[in-house]
Amino acid sequence: MPKKNNSRVNGRGRGWRKTPVADRFWPKVDKDGPGGCWLWTGRLTEQGYARTSINRIHVPAHRWSYEQSKGPIPDGLELDHLCRVRHCVNPDHLEAVTHTENVRRGMSPKVILARNNICQNGHPLKGDNVKIDTRGFRRCRTCHRSWQRMDRPRMLARKKASGICRRCSEPSAPDRGLCLRHLEVDRAAAARKRELRQ
Repeated sequence: MPKKNNSRVNGRGRGWRKTPVADRFWPKVDKDGPGGCWLWTGRLTEQGYARTSINRIHVPAHRWSYEQSKGPIPDGLELDHLCRVRHCVNPDHLEAVTHTENVRRGMSPKVILARNNICQNGHPLKGDNVKIDTRGFRRCRTCHRSWQRMDRPRMLARKKASGICRRCSEPSAPDRGLCLRHLEVDRAAAARKRELRQ
């Protein structure tokens, strides 16, 4: 009677021999992808990145592929997919860059806007035409000025009609657009101007 092997297919049990990582990794790679991509056919993360396990630890598959062909990734750097395909594991499509550079090369809406050198109305976003607002966003001064010219009279008319002071948002005097305090300030300023003229 032949001796039974106690090892199981899934690798748990006596007599199990660990399959080398490369023997498990490369069968899950399709090297005939578009644009020379080596597409990972195994498990993907929720973000679409390739994932494999080494010694029961989940590792990004593109990192393992890069380290096997080009060596370790330097400290402080991360891999950027030059082909923009997240589950590509071709080491020639990967480049070690800083996090800032990786974000700058990305495709998020904010990054795309940051790369633009013109505003949505076609004005150049260079030199004196650029204004950085309090949140750190670039604004076109030409568009901002034209918006102020168009919107300020409407805003003041709205505040006047709603009975709110256009300077401090307190209740205003009827049909004046200013609260009593600001009406007194304006009257005093006008009186001073008249005195200076005489």
